[in-house]
Parts: sequence; C-alpha cells; structure tokens
Amino acid sequence: MMRLIERFFSFYVFSNIHVALSTSCLVLLTLKPYQLRDERSVWFIFCGTVLAYNFIRVVQMERLYPSLSNWMRSSRSWLLALNAVALLGSIYWALKFSWGDLVFIIPFFLLTLFYVVPSRGSLRGLRNLPGFKLFLIAAVWAGVTVLFPVWVNELSFDGKVWVVLVQRFLIVLAITIPFDIRDLQLDDPDLATLPQTIGVGKSKILALGALLGFALLFFYGDFFQAWEQWSGLAAAAVSGGFILKSGVYQSRFYSGFWVEGIPMFWLALSVALT
Repeated sequence: MMRLIERFFSFYVFSNIHVALSTSCLVLLTLKPYQLRDERSVWFIFCGTVLAYNFIRVVQMERLYPSLSNWMRSSRSWLLALNAVALLGSIYWALKFSWGDLVFIIPFFLLTLFYVVPSRGSLRGLRNLPGFKLFLIAAVWAGVTVLFPVWVNELSFDGKVWVVLVQRFLIVLAITIPFDIRDLQLDDPDLATLPQTIGVGKSKILALGALLGFALLFFYGDFFQAWEQWSGLAAAAVSGGFILKSGVYQSRFYSGFWVEGIPMFWLALSVALT
C-alpha cells in the first residue's frame, strides 16, 4: 500500500500536476478580491501549465537529474495519457474564450516556447541567455496569473492590478531561486544563473529582498483588505523560511513540492481569513 501511495505521489509531483495546481491557485488569488469564480481561466491555465512544463522536461531531458529522466522514461505511457488529457482540456477551455482573449495570451505562450528552443548555431533558447532565466519565469507567471484573468473578465487595469502584477513577479522570482540553487549541480555554467553569478548566499539575500518588496507593497495606498495583507505576509514569511534553508543538496521534494506549494498555502489562508 505504501509503495502505491509513493508512486502516486511521485507521479503527482514529477508530472507537473502540482505546479499546475499552484499556478491555478495564483489565478484564484487574483480573482478572489473581485469575488469572481472564473472556471475558464483556472482550468485553461492548469491544463496549459501541465503541457508547458512537460514539454520543457522532454526538450531538456539530457539536463535533468538522472533519477527524474529515468522516472520519465519508466512512466512514459502515463505521461502521454496525462498530456493527451491536458491537451484536450486546453482545447476545450480555449473554445470558451474570444479570439481577443487568446491573442492576449500568445506572447506568454511564445516566451514559453522559445524558452526551450534548442541551441543550434546562432539560434539560442531564451533560457540560454545569461542571467535571463529567472526573470523570464517570473514575468510569464505574473502575466499569466494576473494580467490574463483580469483581461478575460473585463476588469479595470487600475492601480491595484499593476501593484499585484509587481508583487506576483517578486514572489515568483523569490521562490524560484531555491530551484536555481538546487540546479547548480547540473546547469551549464554559460547559463549564468544568479547562484552561478553571485553565489548562493547573495542569491538568498536577493530573494529575501524581493520578498520584502512584495510584503511592503501590501501597504502601498489603500488597495488591499486586511485578509489580503495578512495572508500575503504569511506567504512571504513561509517563503523566506524555505529560501533560507535551501541548499545545493536538497531532499527529493524540497523545492518541487514544498516550495512549489506556497501558492496553495497562500490561497488556503486567504480563504480561511475571509
């Protein structure tokens, strides 16, 4: 029984269902102050995240940890089935949007696609541009989980939206750094990731600085309700703890499950405080 549970849990994390749920939670956090329940955006982003992350994994198979690449090969049939369902789900939910809505998300789709374009001659994936990887991920996550749901629900792009966009960029930037620290073992030195460039200690300081900026923005103007402030501050505190304890040699699920699950904790606390 324990063996079956372990296999299920590994599939849940390594097939990117977990990260897709986290992305969907960020969409829900964007819409919650407006008391909107937009199933289209949540499920479309969920299915798209599963496809995008698994596509990235396949293209970068040779750069993965041997244990992960071996797991992917042994789970090929299940992964194909999951991605087939995610593709059908993406198509189904895409049909719920207008052409204008789909055009709006195309730039983020293209950034994801070119993130993993294999390097051939002068053609280089955006991931291979020195120092660019971390900021690209944060920008795409912020755009997809803030701007897209605001756009499709025809909400006003007012001051709060732009503050939330900056906040989302900062917290994603911060919680992505433990992944870059972990990947120091495998990343090509030419990637010039933050930990490669400035070291692990300074990368953590930068992440904590991003979290501080994220937290302080809750007190900018009068945009936020008390539950938004308290849940956001708690998410920042938990994120800071994980960042401080992150290292090159992490446990199997440290970043991929615990750090990746911070948006779920943030959403759950937001619900509990309202």
